[in-house]
Formats: sequence, C-alpha cells, structure tokens
Amino acid sequence: MRRLLVISVIFAAGAAGAWLWNQRSVSVERPVDVELDEVQAAAFRFFWENCDPNKGLVLDRSNNFQKAALTYSPSSVASTGFGLASLAVAAERGFVPRADAERRALATLRTMRDMVRHEHGFFYHFVDPVSGERAWNCELSPIDSVLFFAGALAAGSYFGGDVEKIARSLYERADWPWMLDGDSTFAIGWKPEKGFLPGRWDHYDEASLMYLLAIGSPTHPIPAGCWKKVRREIGVYKDQVCLVSGPLFTHQYSHLYVDFRGVSDGIADYWKSSVAATLANRAFCIDNAKEYPTYGENSWGITACDGPGGYKAYGAPPGKAIHDGTVAPTAALGSYQFTPELSHAALRHLRAIPGLWGLYGFADAYNARNNWIATDAIGIDQGALLLSIENARSGLLWRLVSSRAEIQRALSLAGFRKGSMEMKPTMTAAAVRTKSLSDRPDIRIPYSTTSPRIDGIIESAWDNSARIALDEGSREAGSSDNLQDASAEIRLLWNDLALLVLAEVKDSEIVARRRNTEIYSEDVIELYIDPQNNALTWSDPTDFQIGLAPRMDGNAWAWFQNCDPGTKGMVHAWRSDTAGYIIEAAIPWSFLGMTPKDGLEFGFSPALHDLDTTGSTEAKFCWFFLDPGIHIGKAILAK
Repeated sequence: MRRLLVISVIFAAGAAGAWLWNQRSVSVERPVDVELDEVQAAAFRFFWENCDPNKGLVLDRSNNFQKAALTYSPSSVASTGFGLASLAVAAERGFVPRADAERRALATLRTMRDMVRHEHGFFYHFVDPVSGERAWNCELSPIDSVLFFAGALAAGSYFGGDVEKIARSLYERADWPWMLDGDSTFAIGWKPEKGFLPGRWDHYDEASLMYLLAIGSPTHPIPAGCWKKVRREIGVYKDQVCLVSGPLFTHQYSHLYVDFRGVSDGIADYWKSSVAATLANRAFCIDNAKEYPTYGENSWGITACDGPGGYKAYGAPPGKAIHDGTVAPTAALGSYQFTPELSHAALRHLRAIPGLWGLYGFADAYNARNNWIATDAIGIDQGALLLSIENARSGLLWRLVSSRAEIQRALSLAGFRKGSMEMKPTMTAAAVRTKSLSDRPDIRIPYSTTSPRIDGIIESAWDNSARIALDEGSREAGSSDNLQDASAEIRLLWNDLALLVLAEVKDSEIVARRRNTEIYSEDVIELYIDPQNNALTWSDPTDFQIGLAPRMDGNAWAWFQNCDPGTKGMVHAWRSDTAGYIIEAAIPWSFLGMTPKDGLEFGFSPALHDLDTTGSTEAKFCWFFLDPGIHIGKAILAK
C-alpha cells in the first residue's frame, strides 16, 4: 500500500489586475510525480466529497471554492461512472485506503442496481443524488450510461468480488439492440413522454466506446457491422491529420478506457488521430493568440466546458471552430495520455494563474478577454484529466478495462488488427473564417400582393422576392471532395398570414429518407428564426430551427418544438429531378409567435445540409451563424 497522500488545497481569489496571462510565466518546477499527485488527488476529492457516501451518486458539478451541499446540482450518471474509475486510481495511489475505496464502490453499484430508475438497462442523464429519481425531466442517455458502465467495469476489474459481480450484471443488463431503435446507429436518447429522440450517434465522437461495449456485450450485442455505419471524416489542420470532431473531449473519452495504441481497423488509426487532434487544437490556439489573450503555447485546449455565457460545446479545426477565448484545463490535461510533455507544460502554467486552483483542483475553465474564471468544477472534466494522467503514468485504466474479454472481442469483431496505418484526409476542411457581429448581414423581404401557390413549382409571383445564395462562399463545414457539388438559392416573401420561402437546390445526389425524426440524416434546408432578434438560444421553444427535406413522405420538423410544423398550420411542397430539388413553404406568423408589419426585424438564416448517397461525408452551407452567441442574420419586413 502506498503512503496516504494528504493535500492542503490553497487558492488565491485574484482581483482583475492580478491575472498572469504572460505565456512564459510558470510555477516553480517541482518533481513531476509530486505535481501529478496533487492534481489527481484534488480531482479525486471532487468524487469523494460530492455525494452521499451511503449512496455514491456523484454530483454533476460543485462549487470549486466553497464546500457545497448535495442540493448544489443533481447527480450525473456519467460523473458517477468517473467516480467509480477514480476509486481505483485513489486506492492505487494511496489517496484513500483501499478498503474505504472498495466500500464506496460497492455502495455506488448497489444504489445503481437497486434504486436508480432505468429503462432496458440504461440510465437517466441526471438523477437526484439521494433518491436516485430522474431529475430535470432529462433524457435516458446511452452515452452517459456508457460512461457509467466503463467506470463500473474499471472498478470491478480492480476490486474484484462483489464489485465485479454487480458491475458486470449492470453492464450485461443493457439492451443495446433496443437503443438502436430499428436502425444501425444508436438513438441520441429516449424519454418516456416522447419515446426515442431525434438524432443519432452516427458521427465520429466519444461514442466509439459505446459501440465497442455494445458489440462486445455477452448478453445483448449489436451487429459488428454497426461500427462501420458511423461516419468518420478525416481532415487536416496545420499538417495534423485526424478524425473530424471539434471538441477535444470527443477525441479523449474512449481512450481513457480502451488502449488503441498499435491497432487500427482499416478506417483510421485512432491513437494517432487523437494525438494529432490534440496538436491541431493547440496549434489553433497559438494561431489565434493575438486576438484571444487566454491562448498561448502553454495555455490551450478548446473543448465543451463552462464559458462566460454558460456551458458551450466549444471546438477547434479540423472540426467546426466554435470558440471565444475560453480554455478548459481538462482539454490539455485530458490529453495527458497523448501529449505528456506539452500537457505537463500546460499544467505548470495553469497552476500559476491566481484564482484558478480550488478545492478540487482546477476550475472548469477561464477566459482572459472576459477576466473570468468558472465557479465550478465539473465531474466529467475532473474525471477525464484524472484518468488520462493515470494512463500516462501507469496505464492502469487500460489494464483494467481494455484487457477485458468484452473489449477484446469487440475490437476483433469491429475489424481491429495489430499495426498502425497512415491516415489520408477524406475531406478538405472549410477555410477557418473568423466572424464577428460586425459581419452580420441583413435582408429586406418584400410584401407579396400576389402570393405564390405552395406546390413545388416556381411561378412569376416569386420574381420580386429577396434572394440569398448558399454556395462555396457560405460553406460552414464539410467538403465537396466526396460530394456532388451542391448550392441553393433561397427566395423570401411575406404576406399578412405567413413568411413565404422558396429553396431552389442544385444537387445531383439527393439523399431522402422516411425517418423524419432523424435530424441531419438526409439532405435538408434549415431555417433558423429568432423572432425576438436577441440571439438564438438552442432548443428555446420561442426560437426556431425548421427543417424542410425532399422526402417521400413530405414531412418537416421544428427541432426546438419537437413537432411537424404542418401540425401548426405550415404548408409546404417539394419537387425533385436530376438537377436537384425545389421546396416551397408558407410558415404562419401565428406559429412563429410574431405579428407581421412593415419594418419588423427578426433573426433569420437559411442553411443547406448536403449528404452523399452513402452518408459517409457531408457539408453545410449557412448564410450567417455565429456561435457561441448564437447570432444569425437579420430579416426586415418591407412593404
């Protein structure tokens, strides 16, 4: 047994002028092992303190600068999973006695087995930390359940006995084919009120771990072919070739448990990809350091985290660049297993920033431009950096989870073989264009005295409409390398009853499917509408993301309202031929909650989403979409 490490956590609440943004400023260097012990032990303290010790359900987040009650936030199933994995690290490193860690693991697993509600073996994203009841009307989440299963299996492998028995039973209880919902990729989630939610886990991201656990299940496996149904685009930024996914955590999470070193599946070398994604993320920060003072060679890392305006899914190229100068310590330190030297240099720089270190180590994020430090530490972020550092030091999590028969069987069935492979870009990333509010366009929409018929046929009534072109100049993401070239002209009119929209799309490869609940599973025209003209809020029922697709069934969707706008009075029609398709729609002002009048201004932006016939690559064109924010273009009604 290693000696018990006792830490005294001290933090400085820095005033506005006390920040150390100089990238050359670092703390006094001490032995690396001591520094890593301190960071890991502080992160572990989050999981040890922020739960009822008799229940073991870990809070999603907690105040990093003063002790919080269990009412501070609900428990997150993913955070609880990271807590289970952290118990193995804590016992191994002597942060707590092994017997105490094992008792906590047993308490957690018994709670999950006996008290927490589940459906087909999957758990709700957020639950009450004492009762285990569903919180916030949240979804049943396959990915958060997976992060729990992985942590449980890690604890089971480490402690054995009843911990292993219960962990294995919870994993084997999961009905993976049910979560496919009749398809070959997983549904994004499920709610008892609505059933399966629109959207699929069909792009490369942290869900690699989910597919492997599902394929390797000894009780309810999914077909191994599902692995290849996930779209995996390979892009490049600053000579770093990697799988495309913007937030850095998506390149990290699966590697916390599965050792991808020295194996590949013929599609990608996942280890090399995540190393390259880390280097690309750092390079993007350095490239933008002049504009964003938080960024620098030792202050980098763009990923989903708290930001000055709330939690954001920040990302960097070759995925979509969504950033505002916010750096999350979990980004650089969650990549410790990939880039130990660069990540450790970042660790030392982070320790030199007054006010960033607190009860549980690093606060979730910081932003120099806004002179802002996050109040909270977040469980999944503390867990990622704790486990990544441990893998770099000892490979402990890889030994505990990746060596299990379930994972090894899944890797074999998914086509993994020994040996590395060279990855070549399958797409050319769109040029990274920095946009600001000063670039926000506007368009005046004429009043229609002779309104066109909504029948999919262009007629003279559209001649005087306002027009927006969606083409290479408005490409937001993706590439046309493996796609038929696509473009669209959007025409706009209005009358006293409705906003009138015509989309004329050139596209010789039309992907149209009947499953209208699956956002982005086909070619589609999107209309972002912000009636208040005060920035679009994602999933706000007073804002709109309306989808119009050239489908066989002709349905449409209003994503934020979870409905077909046809049920709210919208009329639309479409027609297609070898050159592309036409969509017309009349969107009632009553549905949008707006009263039309001359001079009325509202947020508006059309977008074109384009897939190829196999669905393996995609591109998106958008008039104006500034995220984070989210700001879109401006429409003005004119008589």
